[in-house]
This record gives sequence, structure tokens and C-alpha cells, in this order.
Amino acid sequence: MKKSLQIYLILLIIPISLFSQKKEFTLNLEGKKYEKIEVVVATDSMRNIPLDVVAVDSSTWRFSIPNEIYEKAFYIQIKPVVEKKMSGRLYSMMFAYVDGCDTLKTASSLFSLDNQMLKARFGRTIQCDNCIPVDVGGKEVMMSYTSDIFLIDNLELDSDLYVKMKYPYIDRLIEGEKYEDYILRYSNLVEKYRNSEYLLKNLWSKMRGYQSKNDIEQVYNSFSDSRKNSYYGLIIKDYISKRFDTGYLFENIELPTIDPSKTEKIILDKTKPALLILSASWCGPCHKLVPVLKEIYDDLKENMNMVYLSIDEPATRSAWWKFVEKENILWRSLILGDDKEFKTKYDISPIPDALLVLPNGNARRVDLQSEDERNMLYELRNN
Repeated sequence: MKKSLQIYLILLIIPISLFSQKKEFTLNLEGKKYEKIEVVVATDSMRNIPLDVVAVDSSTWRFSIPNEIYEKAFYIQIKPVVEKKMSGRLYSMMFAYVDGCDTLKTASSLFSLDNQMLKARFGRTIQCDNCIPVDVGGKEVMMSYTSDIFLIDNLELDSDLYVKMKYPYIDRLIEGEKYEDYILRYSNLVEKYRNSEYLLKNLWSKMRGYQSKNDIEQVYNSFSDSRKNSYYGLIIKDYISKRFDTGYLFENIELPTIDPSKTEKIILDKTKPALLILSASWCGPCHKLVPVLKEIYDDLKENMNMVYLSIDEPATRSAWWKFVEKENILWRSLILGDDKEFKTKYDISPIPDALLVLPNGNARRVDLQSEDERNMLYELRNN
């Protein structure tokens, strides 16, 4: 009996200890004392997750991140907690590293597995009054900021922090750069830093902007196997498969019509392809697509059904129906609202976005702003 009880306790403890595993991080800040600092983490689904920070001494701080959060962490941000008299200003920390003739800087994503201990010394404080536009309740307000800059003396040149500081805008085209040259530049950089979490997470954040399967695979396949098998690596792999290969299996749910007491299936006629367009009353880019959508409707209405799915919430739904009437929209319109499950299931990006559902139930996202994608719709007439 005693032996079986011991086995039971061991089995009980193992899952708990596995779940509670965490990564430990240490931050040593010399030359300036803070009463308290704040560390927050953002993942693909959660923003500003606060972490418990412990002061070891006047210049050393320690915090930990549970494994299940760390693997999903998109960035880690550190900032001092300031006195009340400083309220009304944005207060931050920046970290700098002198790389030859260049001074590299960053304010977030400071930690990864290759730099769980970061040591820096205070350099200077910079201030800017009424220089940052911030949206406050739909109104733009100019805010002031104060930032303490800390210098990092020793930094491994193959560390993820170095890559982050050296290439802060890798997700953007250089002025005058062609799209295909950008793909080559990014893939070459990944070849140099094949295990970079930073470069992989940037690819994840911008993956919907890649124009073809070959383009995104050129970058993705340059990463190490460990990166490709990481949390974000597997998300990218799944996206490539569903976006360009297998597609999604569409669930034909019911949604409210203009009469909120009535609902309809999204697709009424399963014998034809259906183009589902996600839009909203307040979405300017969506409204600019109306002439294109009307042309598609006029050309393909005998071969394909079209349905507007509005993500308007109750407060703006009357504005949506006014928009439909004003634009004389001839295809059906339903209210999707803020259906997070739908958006996650079909990997819906910020609107405008669209899904093409085939008669067999397979669905794929369509970029209606792409001429090649629109031409693909016309090719359906020949199938």
C-alpha cells in the first residue's frame, strides 16, 4: 500500500513540475537605480502579460517566464515604474551596442535563450516633449517621452539580440528595393542566422504579405530544423499548407441578416464556388475595393456566388446597412461580428480579406488586391 502510494505521488508530481518549468532571466543595470521595473510579454494572442520581477540588489533584477508562455512570446519589453509626478509622459528604456562605427539600439525583444543574462551600464537620458502622437479614445493626442539609454559592452555577434539590433527593420523594403530582391535579402540573412527567433517571428508577422508559395518557402526553408519545429515555425508551415495547398475545410454556419432576429447559412447554393468578403462600415481600404467587387460580380455572377461578411459590432451595424444601400450592393450581406473563432479557424488577417469556398467544401484565402488572385477567380469559369 505504501509503495503504491509513493508511485501515485510521483505520477501526480511529474505533470505539475513539467507544467511549471520556466526560463530564468537576469538583468543587471549599472549606474542608475530604480525602485521598481516592469517586464511585460506579448504573444500571438495576448498583449501585455505582466511578469513578477524580483530585485536581487540595487542594480540586479530577476524574472522568469513559464515555458508555455515563452515559446509563444513575440516580444519582451522592460521599462521603469516611475513616480506619479512623471505621469503624462511615456517612460521607457533603450539598450545600445557600439558595433564598429554604428550604434545599434532596441527597446524590446531583449531576451532569448542565448542571452538569459544581460548586463548594461547607464549612458544617458533623452527627452522629447509633445512629439509622439497617441490615440486616446479615437482622438490623437501628442505625448512626451523620457528614455534611459543603457550601453551593452559585450554582445555575441551571432546572438538573437545582436540580430534584432543590427536589423530592426528587416520586415520592410528598402527605398527603391524590388519585392523579389527583398525576398533574396531576407533569405540570405536567414542563411547567416539560421537559428534566429527574431527573424522567424518577423516572418510570421508578415507572412500574409508574401505573394507566392515559392517566395515564403525560400525564406522559411532557410531556417534550421529547430526553428521550423518551434511554435511560430509550425504556424508558418500550417499557413503555407492551407494558404497555397490543401486549404481549409469550411463550416457553413448561420449568421444574422439585416433583420437580427433572422439567420441564414453563409452559403445557400453549394453547387457553385462562393466568394466571402470580410468588410466593415468603418474600413476605408474595404470601401476602395467596391468597384473591383462590382466588376467581379457583373462578370462572374452566373458562375460564382458572393457574400459580404461584416465584422461590424452592434454599435456600427446600422452604418453597415446604410453603406450596403448607398453602394447598391447586389450580393448578399450577413453579420459576422467579432467572431474570433471564425477568424482564427480561417486565418483571417486584418480586413479587407476574403475566402473562396469551392463546392467540395474546401476554402482558401484570396487577396482581392492582387491581380493574379483576381485572375484566378475568372479561371474558375473554365473548370
